[in-house]
Parts: sequence; C-alpha cells; structure tokens
Amino acid sequence: MSKLLHYLIILGWCVVSCRNDSNPNQDSPLYLDKKIRLIKYTEDSLVTNGGQELFLQHAGNVMGLPKIIGEREKLNVRIWAWDSDSSHVITISDGLSPRVYAVQFGSKLIDSTNYIAIYKQWNALVPKSGWEHFFEKLKSYQITVLETNLNRQRYPTVLGGSYVDFEIVQNNSYRYYRHFEPSYFRYVSKSSGNIYNFLEFLNDEMNIHVYNGDKRFYMKPVK
Repeated sequence: MSKLLHYLIILGWCVVSCRNDSNPNQDSPLYLDKKIRLIKYTEDSLVTNGGQELFLQHAGNVMGLPKIIGEREKLNVRIWAWDSDSSHVITISDGLSPRVYAVQFGSKLIDSTNYIAIYKQWNALVPKSGWEHFFEKLKSYQITVLETNLNRQRYPTVLGGSYVDFEIVQNNSYRYYRHFEPSYFRYVSKSSGNIYNFLEFLNDEMNIHVYNGDKRFYMKPVK
C-alpha cells in the first residue's frame, strides 16, 4: 500500500468530496481549475518506508508544487492541512516577490491505481492587509519555530480528527513538524492556538478556506 493511500484511509476519505461552504468565488481570476485533474501517484520503497518529510517532498513533486528547497527566497513555508472532507496544501514564499500558492486535493483509487485529484488551484494569492502585515503575523504566531505536538508515529484515529503538517525552509535549512487538530487543542496548547489562529487569519486574508476547524464541536471548556 502506498503511503498516500495509507494516510487517506486513516483520515477516512479515499475519495474526497468537496464541501459547498468552502467553495471560493468561481468567477475570480484566481480560480484556475473548473474540472478535477487526476495525477497518477506512485512511490518507491524509499518513500514508502521513509519518514513523513520524504513523503511530503515526494507528494509535492508529483503534484507539481513550487519548489521550496534550494530556492532563492529567504523563507518558504508549506502547510499541508489534512482533513476528512477535503485537504489543502499552501506554499508561502517570502522574497523579492512574495507569493502564496494553494491547492485543494484528494485521492482516487481507479482500477487499483492511486491518483491525486486536484480539485482547485489558486496562484498569486495576495493578502488583503498587505505582505508586511501578513509576514508579521506569520512571525508573531511563531509558525517557523514551533515543534511537533504529538509522537511522530501517531496518527489521528479519534473524533475524526485532522492534522496539519509544516515544512519550513529558511536559509537553505529544512525542517518539518506536525500538529494534531489545532481547533481542538487550541484551548490547552499555546502552540496549537497559534496554528489555529494563523490558519483562520490565512483563510480571512486570502479569502479561501484552507482549514476547516469544527468550531461547533470543539468548544471552549467550561470551568
């Protein structure tokens, strides 16, 4: 079994259905894909048996995402927001020409062949408050320096939970960390709260929904 299929089975969605409440304005010039695009997914034993970092780098290459390693930008952040309804990957680059690139994707198994399904793709997203404020928020929420909040080999199996993977490339140094369900743990973990607040900020600034934390279920504990 490929690592991609393994992760999607764990999250309970081998075939991803798009949620109507997360659809952007399809008349926007940033909306590129009006039909699902399928990309055949294969991996070698190195990826299958390797760590999450290697899997994410491989998946990004298969999907044709912008390179984040060995590039000239002073900072590249890639966020993988995995969810039981739909998943998104967001690439943030800070350099001479700041940019944000986002993809909504899922997986399909057709005739025993794995495919990555590209549902939507946005290029040249621009924060409504401007780039300086955007990167100040990225810094204030400590997105580039946070650490994993769960054991690397644990995967969400309760409450239909989701998780978020981060790839950080700064000064040609790569590192990776993961947080399980920030919308749930934001009340008991400052780092989860930072991630949740940044993802909500990202949704608002870019006018897209790349993270769909369930506010109705995960409510602030009553003292």
